[in-house]
Amino acid sequence: MTSQERFELPTDNLSVHGFRYTHASILLYEGVNVSYVSSRLGHGEVETTFNNCIHVIKELEERDQIKPADIFEKMKETCSKLFGVQNN
Repeated sequence: MTSQERFELPTDNLSVHGFRYTHASILLYEGVNVSYVSSRLGHGEVETTFNNCIHVIKELEERDQIKPADIFEKMKETCSKLFGVQNN
């Protein structure tokens, strides 16, 4: 299965440049490090990738803001179960 099929990408109006950044966006959404994505794109500086994919990176940062709260909530639940500590 090709990436186009897997991600149901429209190929009619997708330029090579558009495909490069669609590819980069998919990698970033899947949690691939921006430094690795940058090297795959052949960028000499990570900042180039960051600037070209800033909309994706900002969306991921917003999504990631929720993760620490979820992690700490699970830790509180685990501590409560293990040590009988009441959640406040």
